Amino acid sequence: MNERLDEIWLSQIADQPLPEEVKSKDGAVFDPRTTHWKYKSIGKNVSCNFNSLPEVTPRFLHGYKQALIIATINFSGVSVQSIFNDTLRLMRFLASLRKSTLDELSFDDIAQWARSSQSAETRAASIRSFIQNWAKRHYPGISSELSHTYPPCKQGPTGVAVAIQDSTKGPFDDQEFNALLEGLNHALESGNIELNRALEVRLIALLGLRPKQLALAKCCDVDRDKYGRVVLRAPLIKGKNQGLRDEFRRFPLEPTTGDVLLDSCETVKQAFSSLLVDAGEAPLFPDLSVDIATKNHISGLAYHTSDLNMTYRIIKTLKKIQAHSVRLGGKLVPGSAVRFRRSFAQRGAEEGIDIFTLAHLMGHRNTNNVKVYFEITNRIRANFSKKIAFQMAPLAQAFGAQLQILRSETEATRPTPSSRIPDLRLDEHGNLKTLASCASCSQCSQLRPIACYAGCRSFEPWLDADHESVLDRMMADRDQRVEADERIAKIRDLAILGCAQIVLRCRDILAQQTI
Repeated sequence: MNERLDEIWLSQIADQPLPEEVKSKDGAVFDPRTTHWKYKSIGKNVSCNFNSLPEVTPRFLHGYKQALIIATINFSGVSVQSIFNDTLRLMRFLASLRKSTLDELSFDDIAQWARSSQSAETRAASIRSFIQNWAKRHYPGISSELSHTYPPCKQGPTGVAVAIQDSTKGPFDDQEFNALLEGLNHALESGNIELNRALEVRLIALLGLRPKQLALAKCCDVDRDKYGRVVLRAPLIKGKNQGLRDEFRRFPLEPTTGDVLLDSCETVKQAFSSLLVDAGEAPLFPDLSVDIATKNHISGLAYHTSDLNMTYRIIKTLKKIQAHSVRLGGKLVPGSAVRFRRSFAQRGAEEGIDIFTLAHLMGHRNTNNVKVYFEITNRIRANFSKKIAFQMAPLAQAFGAQLQILRSETEATRPTPSSRIPDLRLDEHGNLKTLASCASCSQCSQLRPIACYAGCRSFEPWLDADHESVLDRMMADRDQRVEADERIAKIRDLAILGCAQIVLRCRDILAQQTI
């Protein structure tokens, strides 16, 4: 009796017609009954051409479409396209081995494909959840045994760049991270990059966001909380059975970045006030690559850029930043959004954030993808000495090529007593010693002179100042702090390298004068 009921139930599933329309996770609506699915995605436009499949039975095609509809509702367009492409490769492989029309996928079919090459094994592993979900839903065209068993497949290694601390793909070290942020500020001040591009990079760096999260963010996602802090609601894009903007993570921003972002948000809202009924629905970082008044957009995401375009924009901005890496021998730091994201996770793990909180901040549903950051226990750290500081200074280039040593105060941009930067030590006459002049403002909120040595573009060191004594004091202070907390001690490393760079430059100038 039960077997008869099962047969009836399965036949009803097989005979269930496809819906007239489907709404993808990206919000696009299309007719799945057509032979060519084409719809817009926030990342990449999807094209699933079923005419390109090898010869399959109508029963198989119907079940395959049913399974693909579920994937379309739950996954991004990029993932759907990848699933279609990989299953197409599987079907073509099977068609090359048999003359009969494909009616059902079996365990042996997938196992044979996985054994054919390493790339096929990797692809078979990547579509495992799709295949098994197809089987679990009892859609036609697939063997029921695949719902609970699957051929052994090794997926490509994950977390390698983080585990080995890859110098070009893994997390930035502290020196590189600080150099990038300093270079970003300088590029913004000099006009080499626009404010909105600088904000994109800064949010990626400070919050560990994915480019897609920024691409989906709207002006209404930026506001002040009850404490007066500027807060960014970042869309959580990885959840199943929900839209791209159905769930959010709230990130309070530090005052400088928050206030600038809020001002930028108001500017964007004004620009879109005549284009949208609610200016708050305007994208936080809009797509201005084409005529925005006529471009066709996904419903609810008008004028938003794609995550791919956002990724390219961030890479383009990073290429304009002059940030040098000590561990790469003074070469420019290879920057990318994913490296900032890995750095965010690495720094969070090092600072004592528990694994569940870090996974939550990263937008993960479980801790699997953040375990690697907690497994790294032997990070290479610089055991500074004065000799090492002198060796690393030319590579770090804290001041870049713009460093100028003043032979006298008359060469200063602002040759006035109020612009002098004191050593905070008294000379033999009881007066403060002077180290340099400030080219911008004598009322600086930073800790002088330590912050000045960290690469401040307004710092104009004097040739006859005792910079080496300052270096000795910073080295001694670092040795004391490292006993308590190595990470706190490393905060001033860039200032130490900058001071060492100035000492070496002064030595060169004085040596040339004696020749």
